[in-house]
Amino acid sequence: MWLYDDLSFATVSGDGSAKITAVRDGETLGTLVGHSGSVKTIRSKPMNPHTLSTAGRDGNIMIWDLRVHQERVLKPVVRVQGAHAIYGNDPAKRKQRSVNPPSASSVTALAFLNEETLLSGGAADGRVLAWDLRNISSGHVFELNPRGDGNTDSFGVSSLDIDPCSRRVLAGTTDSKIHIFSTTSLDEGTQRTLGGHMSRSFYVKATFDPTGDMVLSGSEDSRAYVWDLSLPSKQNAVEQNYLTLEGHYGGEVSDVSWCRTDCTTIATACDDCTVRVWKADQEEPCRASALLNQRASQEGMEVDTPSVPPRGCHQRQTTITSFFSPARDNRVIQVK
Repeated sequence: MWLYDDLSFATVSGDGSAKITAVRDGETLGTLVGHSGSVKTIRSKPMNPHTLSTAGRDGNIMIWDLRVHQERVLKPVVRVQGAHAIYGNDPAKRKQRSVNPPSASSVTALAFLNEETLLSGGAADGRVLAWDLRNISSGHVFELNPRGDGNTDSFGVSSLDIDPCSRRVLAGTTDSKIHIFSTTSLDEGTQRTLGGHMSRSFYVKATFDPTGDMVLSGSEDSRAYVWDLSLPSKQNAVEQNYLTLEGHYGGEVSDVSWCRTDCTTIATACDDCTVRVWKADQEEPCRASALLNQRASQEGMEVDTPSVPPRGCHQRQTTITSFFSPARDNRVIQVK
């Protein structure tokens, strides 16, 4: 994960640690030590880059302050143990919090909803929990069930993301679905559900574009998928209106990233040991998009017109009608 100044980045490891590394010379600026299992994710506060959060296989969530360290070794300033512990179906027991929970389910995804609220996703309970950072030890303040039907037994949360305009929350799950929530009405549940890709792995990630109007995801079928949230949607249906990016040769497309300053450029990483950069050619519209719009019109679906982005939010520069293709200068990075 890139840190706010782009001069350093954070990585997590299977040895239970995370590291902050300088881009210029590769120097380790700090080592975060505290987890007893693989660290699965790391995120930084949007307006306070000195505050990080990590979560891992040990079931714990930890908060770190980069300004508090001893010889560049950091210890957590806040620790939530058994954040997604499984207590069964007894509501009273689910509220219990102890040092040794019955089953410390792995925490696989994190996202800062705002400066005071942290979202976490579990590997086995299928829940997204929200934590008040001002009093995190008291337990989560509310929870989201992406399915909305109370059934959380057969899938986990592989990725969480907040769009840069703070209008939507994305929750990718291992039942090959991406659930979209509104930040202004989280208690109303999933607004839209995206599908069509293959995501039964916790390594497959999804993210918003800089405008918050498009979603990009990896997939197990060697492709990346793009959905446009301004296209028509049908209530209570899994949306299959997407574009596929084909260019990788075998393996799982896991991590994906949208350029923060250019909405027409994305990158995808795959098990074929390559990172590919894609560019939207706005002069060559995708013929499939016209068919999608025609089909939506026939089914009487309404268009979700995005609201005016707040100050600081990127204005939209491209749509799903743009044709994404490998960048013309053949930017393919071979990973050895």
